[in-house]
Amino acid sequence: MSKHINLLEKAGLTIEQTSDFSMIQKLIEKLGKPYLTPQLDMCVNDFTTANCFWVVVRRAGEVSALGGARLDDLTDTDVAGFMYRHFARHYEGGLLSVADPVLRALYGRVAYVGDLYVSPTERGSLKLLSSAMIVCHMTISLKWNPNCTYAFLRKSDVDRGAASRYGFTRVIPFSKEFSIPVPPRSNDECFAVLNREDLNYLIKAEQNN
Repeated sequence: MSKHINLLEKAGLTIEQTSDFSMIQKLIEKLGKPYLTPQLDMCVNDFTTANCFWVVVRRAGEVSALGGARLDDLTDTDVAGFMYRHFARHYEGGLLSVADPVLRALYGRVAYVGDLYVSPTERGSLKLLSSAMIVCHMTISLKWNPNCTYAFLRKSDVDRGAASRYGFTRVIPFSKEFSIPVPPRSNDECFAVLNREDLNYLIKAEQNN
């Protein structure tokens, strides 16, 4: 974690964790980000410092990138029911199906990462974005120690290498089917996941690199 914070700092970037949701809402509005996923929308969730935080990357005080994370404890929970209920609340018709590998991957304490926004001036800095995501994964691990961290990514982004760039080790294509897919959501979204065992391995590999 320290290694990648140093890489960001050498590039003139700072990174911070915050649960100041009012500030995040203002930053999102200032950046002109057109939407928030229901999982991280502060208008429809009662978040606390215990179950949600955002990572903010700045250059000379101005926001270069940000993204959110939330924790759900699915221990002894019907994961399929959880997924169907969640999407039904926010999308007309909800989901028609969820891929079985997705349901098997989600168990115990799970962290969702989403709503990544990168300033147009920083979008070519792929190595720096990877460093920021590694810091995010480590922060999630230290704060919550989840069984896994997951995200839903556009297939077009996955095809360009986004999943591995964001630190996820497994990708499940066509992860779910919407009854009525409303852009920017689509039925070809991929489920990207990093479980605790893989994270522990990646840390050891990073230390030996």
